[in-house]
Amino acid sequence: MSDEVTIVACRQCKRVLDEPSNTPEDKRDPCPNCGSVSRLVKKEIADSVSVRDGVRGKARGGQAGKPGGKPWLTTMSEPSWSYSAQKWMHREKAENRRENLYTEVVKDPETGEIVHEVEEPLSEHRGHGSAKKGKQKGT
Repeated sequence: MSDEVTIVACRQCKRVLDEPSNTPEDKRDPCPNCGSVSRLVKKEIADSVSVRDGVRGKARGGQAGKPGGKPWLTTMSEPSWSYSAQKWMHREKAENRRENLYTEVVKDPETGEIVHEVEEPLSEHRGHGSAKKGKQKGT
């Protein structure tokens, strides 16, 4: 929500005046400082913005003669919208192919409460995200 402030000042001496911004020139009282009826009207608008950021990473290679290829580690730590709670949560996830480990923690950033936590073998992590039933390659 933005805040809006209107300031009316004398155009000559810049003294702030207590007068509506839409007062016609012939109805204005002269400036008590310099006598001018010329006015300067300023509108000040203030607002705020919330920013959320996160980080993602992938580790590849690590074995002699095998640079690049499929990442052995994929990580993320970022805000994630919760449709059930109708608010932003903080989600940390790691898929470690070398250790066959999938971890995920979802926390409410306001309370610190853990609302979802998973630690299981990556090979058993099925039916989530892009692995949901009905999603097949090439369809």
